[in-house]
Amino acid sequence: LRQKLEGLSNVCFVDFGAENTPCFPQFEEAFREMYGQICTAKCSAPQIGMQRYDADGKTFIHLLNYDYDPEKDVITAQKNLEIRLSGLAGDTVRVFTLDDETDDFTVTKDEDALTITLSSVPVYTVVIAE
Repeated sequence: LRQKLEGLSNVCFVDFGAENTPCFPQFEEAFREMYGQICTAKCSAPQIGMQRYDADGKTFIHLLNYDYDPEKDVITAQKNLEIRLSGLAGDTVRVFTLDDETDDFTVTKDEDALTITLSSVPVYTVVIAE
């Protein structure tokens, strides 16, 4: 079975070696190599859904707010939401809601990512990095 699996282009084999050999770094490296941008966005609120799309030298992050209050029949805006993004097309950020473009956010850059703090996230927001 191992030989069959190693021959497939969509399978990566990580040798665990001896029982006490730490293998997680090897697994993580292989995972990142195969799946690239799958782990490039983190969000501070579990009620926010994120979808990333890269095209034409831009990175688009679509944010959908699922924080529905059935008693009030409204989506509760998320306040001071942090998203951490890496592997972006650029570090110039623009933010749009269904109403219009907004400048109500801050951007902090470190060596490998941007952290964008959005003051308020309504039902739908798009973050564009270029």
